Amino acid sequence: MIGAFVLVESTAAAQVDISVGEIRVSQAIQDDSNTVTLVAQRSTVVRVAVAVAGSAMPVPNVNGVLRVFRNGSEITPPAGVAPINGPFTAPVFANFGSENGTLNFELPAPTGILASSDVDFVVELAPVLGEFNIANNSGSLNDLTFVRRCNPRIYYTRINWTPGGLGLPDPAKIQPGVGDAFVKGIFPFLDSDPGLYTQGLFPSANFSSDADGDGVIDGGTDGAALVSFIESCRQLIVDAGLGPDDKTFLYGWIADNPTTGNGRATIPGYSAWGNTQDSRSQRTFAHELGHLFGYSHNGRTLDELGWDVTGRLNGNPATNNVSGQLKDLERNDIMVPGLLSNQAWVDTTTYDAMLTDHAVQCTLPDFREYIAIVQGIIDPLGFELVQLNPIFRYPWPSVPTPDEFRRGPFTLRLVDEAGQEYVQNFDATMFTEDPQGPETEFGAFQVMVPVDPNARIVLMEIYNIQQQLIASIEGSEPPRVEILSPQWGEGLGEMTLIELQLEDPDTELSEMMINAAYSPDGGESWVPIAVQLNGETSEFEVNTTEIQKSDGNGVIRVFVSDGTNTVWADVGNLIPEAAIYESPEPGFGLGLLGCSAAIAAISRRRRAVRAV
Repeated sequence: MIGAFVLVESTAAAQVDISVGEIRVSQAIQDDSNTVTLVAQRSTVVRVAVAVAGSAMPVPNVNGVLRVFRNGSEITPPAGVAPINGPFTAPVFANFGSENGTLNFELPAPTGILASSDVDFVVELAPVLGEFNIANNSGSLNDLTFVRRCNPRIYYTRINWTPGGLGLPDPAKIQPGVGDAFVKGIFPFLDSDPGLYTQGLFPSANFSSDADGDGVIDGGTDGAALVSFIESCRQLIVDAGLGPDDKTFLYGWIADNPTTGNGRATIPGYSAWGNTQDSRSQRTFAHELGHLFGYSHNGRTLDELGWDVTGRLNGNPATNNVSGQLKDLERNDIMVPGLLSNQAWVDTTTYDAMLTDHAVQCTLPDFREYIAIVQGIIDPLGFELVQLNPIFRYPWPSVPTPDEFRRGPFTLRLVDEAGQEYVQNFDATMFTEDPQGPETEFGAFQVMVPVDPNARIVLMEIYNIQQQLIASIEGSEPPRVEILSPQWGEGLGEMTLIELQLEDPDTELSEMMINAAYSPDGGESWVPIAVQLNGETSEFEVNTTEIQKSDGNGVIRVFVSDGTNTVWADVGNLIPEAAIYESPEPGFGLGLLGCSAAIAAISRRRRAVRAV
């Protein structure tokens, strides 16, 4: 193997001797004893300290190859893998704190290493001219373990915050490979999976909440309302007959950064939003996703050197001002608030937590039918309800709130018609990056409770942080809804007007809520087209150019809740003649680009809430 290298001229002393020193294998962050868990099928870097003897000067033209063996069989090409910075000048003293202080090899996904507890890395250095001992030009790091992890599904949507007048964000800034660059760099994901982060197939959304009229999405009511809005969209993501599970996340991008903070998320949760400002947007996405996983703010700098395998952030976009793959100890952990992209990476504490998080564990989801979904907004101090949405129970199986998320100072109590009680604690904590405001305050929440699928809910109660009853909704006779337009079998043009007739014998229309979804395949998969419409809405318009193409199999379904009852109506055999999106590739699932621009007044306090 070594003889395959061609000797080159060197200024090294005649008695120079190079050898393989310390070897570090990293996928984002690593310590000098290689104890940070490695993930199978993830891009990997191997950094090699080249030991220099017999020379007081750096040794130029040092090169080599990397060979990787899994369970005793070589998985690298016959010629090995060349370094990304070779040939390089080896310093007299190897320096992991400098990008070119070591010889570096990268194994980009999807050629990542499969799961195994027996992975060996062998480094072979080419002899330099005048080297007197080549017997030590080979070194190895043996018996490393690569564990199996599974990816969540992260969907994204574009948001047009109308009070700001900035329109929709630039798709080029949020597309896969750009918007998710930081996320792929620091999270233990299978980073070559095209289904990890996907754009969707239906209309973009207008969002108009500006509670105090200051032209800013503040960290309080506006920010919480937007999270609640996005969560209502997430609930209507259905793939192959199954609704969202505990690994389904939805992120909303807004144009530029018209906020008091960079973004907003519940902790823990599934829905968040953030800015598209070049210098911070990618880091904000990763930061807010960390909140959804349950991580709080911290003030830590990196405890170990990090590495951006394949250099995802280099010039992506150029105004990120992020260059080079090495992440030095002056950077901060991703959960430090208020940073630019070039100031952050991930430390070992956060990365180790990510490795054990539910979102990356390969567990089977616990799907249940007709789950009771409760959403709302708590005031920042945790005493009162700002908004409480009626209960929705969709006819597809979804995954209830995981056990580890069923905690917090608030309590939801449901009672069904058989007298069965369902009591669940929940949290509504939201972190803000607003330097003028508190670090945490209460805001949006969503709770998904597995109830008897055959029993009606007759009572919902919410208790605050002092366990005082702050809202109650009693059961009533269910409403009736009919879709008047479009008609069955109708062709849909660029815009489709959906007309409704809604009646209820004992509930005011203003106390009800409407959500709507579209299916391109006769009801197997669904995406949202409108959410959180007031029950007084008799018609709304949908941009049907931005839904998936189908040949007579399109279905519009309108859901209505009066507080405790959910009913729906369908119109089918629809042909979206102006649709632009083709069917997604099998196994990728349906993404989403947004919800209908018809959504309005989402921050209005629901009069279905009866203060007690």
